[in-house]
Amino acid sequence: MKKALIVILIMANMLAIVSCSGKNNDGDSDEDIALKVSIIQLIANPAEYHGKKISVRGVGNLSFEGTAVYLCADNWYYLASKNAIWVNMDGEIVDNKLWYYINGERISEEEAGQKYNGKYVLVEGTFDMYETGHRGAFSGGIYDITRFLDISGIHQGENYYIGNIDD
Repeated sequence: MKKALIVILIMANMLAIVSCSGKNNDGDSDEDIALKVSIIQLIANPAEYHGKKISVRGVGNLSFEGTAVYLCADNWYYLASKNAIWVNMDGEIVDNKLWYYINGERISEEEAGQKYNGKYVLVEGTFDMYETGHRGAFSGGIYDITRFLDISGIHQGENYYIGNIDD
């Protein structure tokens, strides 16, 4: 009886150790998982998220010196940049034409604008409270972008379950 109890205790301890190992069920470390935050949280408490991997939603804008994610469509339309977070998107200028690298795809500034500007987007990357974009216009920045997705078509009326986007 004592041997069975000892075996059960050892198994329980091993299970507890494995579950606290800093890995999620997908094998990613806790540092790889983006915190889901709002633009309001980033503006109100920038120090809390500084240097952390975050995932945020808002209205996208991709343009030279104005790439950002805005709190809402009105803020995007009227360029209320203090209600937006700068997005430091990878890109290059070739023959006086700006090219972005979005989700592993090379896309021109014009194509990116047509695809993302004014659309509801999900942006994932590392937040920097000091990176405020062109002439300090924005309320922080996101760099090392790992995802930039148009999620405009996903709402309660159409495909409400969005677990695969947030996971």
